Amino acid sequence: DAVAKLSAPATVVAVPPGLTVGGTDMQSPTLGESLPATLLGCFKVDKMNRRAAHRTTVKRTNNNPDVCGAACSADGFAFFEITARIQCWCAGYSPAADDMVDDTLCSLRCPDRVDVFCGGGQHTHSVHRSIAATTTAQTKPLITFYVEPARTRNALFLSGRFTRFAGPKYRFNMVVLNSRLARNVTAFRHEVCVVNPGFKVFVGHGELTLTSWPGNCVWSVTGDEAGDWGLKRNGKYYGLHGPNSVFPTNEAAPNGPIMLPSYAKPWFRQYYDARQVESFGSAVRFWPLGSRLEYPDIDPTTWTVASARSYTYSYIASITDPSRRRLLDVVMNDTVIPKSKAVIHVSDQWHANLGHSDYMGPAQYADTMLQSVFALCPKGHSIEQYRIYEAIEAGAIPVLEDRDGYLRMKLPPEYFKNSGLLFVDSWDDAPTAMQQLVTNTKGLDRRQQTVSQWYAVYMRSRMDEIELALESNKDPLAGSVCPQPAVQ
Repeated sequence: DAVAKLSAPATVVAVPPGLTVGGTDMQSPTLGESLPATLLGCFKVDKMNRRAAHRTTVKRTNNNPDVCGAACSADGFAFFEITARIQCWCAGYSPAADDMVDDTLCSLRCPDRVDVFCGGGQHTHSVHRSIAATTTAQTKPLITFYVEPARTRNALFLSGRFTRFAGPKYRFNMVVLNSRLARNVTAFRHEVCVVNPGFKVFVGHGELTLTSWPGNCVWSVTGDEAGDWGLKRNGKYYGLHGPNSVFPTNEAAPNGPIMLPSYAKPWFRQYYDARQVESFGSAVRFWPLGSRLEYPDIDPTTWTVASARSYTYSYIASITDPSRRRLLDVVMNDTVIPKSKAVIHVSDQWHANLGHSDYMGPAQYADTMLQSVFALCPKGHSIEQYRIYEAIEAGAIPVLEDRDGYLRMKLPPEYFKNSGLLFVDSWDDAPTAMQQLVTNTKGLDRRQQTVSQWYAVYMRSRMDEIELALESNKDPLAGSVCPQPAVQ
């Protein structure tokens, strides 16, 4: 799938409670007495990096500091930001002081109150600290995600979308494992042992995490599309094992897996493969790939119901696998669904630049998904692909080919349990299967809701697994390099 090459995110500086940013600490005159708040100022922020600080981003037609502040305070967030008039962002910490700009750049009037400003354009945010929320937020235990700055692989985390599905028990923080932390063991150990001794989740940077294991944490390895990480295939070792490597190999086990310390259970970031379960046991867990970082945030309440959508299906892809070519032949020769009810946009080759002229831009792509009943999702290097999750987030129903049982090898079992996804034995069957479903409008709308509800439950269960793993660890400091508390 097409992805953009983007630079690593800038460092975000957290502001401790009681401190101000950039020397500004003036009381906002536009907030009600029921929710006291401090206006920190106007900030020019890196949109993609800033998203990771947030639990929710909501577009509100009645947006203003009162409304946004109340919503974020209720969810336990210490900061809230308003931008582009209608966007309300809830955050766990403020932007960096160096990102502060002149107040005139945050001079867009709020939608329903001309006397109040609601941020600006071009990623300029009016940032507030909610005094009421600060107290609430600090009472919740914190889980910190340390994420390597690989924007393509780690979009689910860097976008902040993963925390939307979490329950109310914890607050979340995201720290980019940039070069300052990842290349300096002393700085890394100070960060994870002293600055943040609590619950932690590490995404990527396997060697650093495993050789400086801080304890009280979960480690999530970033997998590959072939599903080979930690295994031996055709005489080649994938991961931190093999001759002269960090960890030994269990040559007697299926697939020659890496032998990890007992306290380090791999939590695979993406690309499920049944061989991982066979090699590491049923306790192994997987994070879904999720949608791309560039994919717009879509509010499910704005969806058009499936039966009222303009297109029966969309097929948007690069030809990176024979199955995609087969599917293209099927849809081009199909006589069941009129071409006027389909969007077919195919590139003959994959391009690293998402802005390539062969591609739809992210906004047009998302809009097409919002108008499609079904989204055809042929395999690329793997069947798991951003398109599946992007379709669901736009209210479209993914269609996948279960050719020769391939899907059940490459997708977790939960995908086949009342998910509402449409599985066909062959792409030849897809047009008839879709056409039969669209003729039953009530059933079609129910299926759309089933997919949406399944996705919310599935993603929530992944967050619940993380919380449970951290809470139920009987020896959380096993293998830890951090100084152990003295026994009284």
